[in-house]
Amino acid sequence: LFFWLVPLGLVLAALLSFWVDADRLGAADAAHDFGMSGAAVQSAMEAIANQHHARWYFLGAGIVLVIWFSVGVVRALNVAFSVAWGLRPVKLRRPVTAAVVFTGIVILVMAATAATQFLRVQLGGTGLLLTPSLLAFYVGCALWIMDKLPHRGSSWRDQLPGAVLVGLGTQLIHLAVVLYLAPKIGRSSELYG
Repeated sequence: LFFWLVPLGLVLAALLSFWVDADRLGAADAAHDFGMSGAAVQSAMEAIANQHHARWYFLGAGIVLVIWFSVGVVRALNVAFSVAWGLRPVKLRRPVTAAVVFTGIVILVMAATAATQFLRVQLGGTGLLLTPSLLAFYVGCALWIMDKLPHRGSSWRDQLPGAVLVGLGTQLIHLAVVLYLAPKIGRSSELYG
């Protein structure tokens, strides 16, 4: 999964470089809003300006690598679920399609998490009411994915306890990052430069 995240970051960076060319001030403001310091924003802007043609290479290589590692993640999930349910692992019929669907779902979950965080900031204290809806979204995505993986269950209800566990775990990790880790990193960068 880590090796899947690295090329995904490469693809996102390449896509964001197009935004920087189109709206330099808007991209810089967004970077500041996400907590990047002025020096880091300036450095990123200069790197993009100096390597204008390289972003196409990064984008192409990133897409290929995201799909490549997505296939590995889907295969690993397939084997893990087969072992967990005491089944013999079966070969994936369409691994590239499964990889693209996996990537799409994870990007959708990341986008929903970011949108929820944005709305929490905009709405203040009432934004915390979005947490149960985000949890339900996590559970729904996990339930759908688990239903597509090998299992012995006869209905989706057999997968529900695992999906709830995944949803709660994802929500707890998200809240720990937002409430503890992000502020701590923000303070340490101010302290140490």
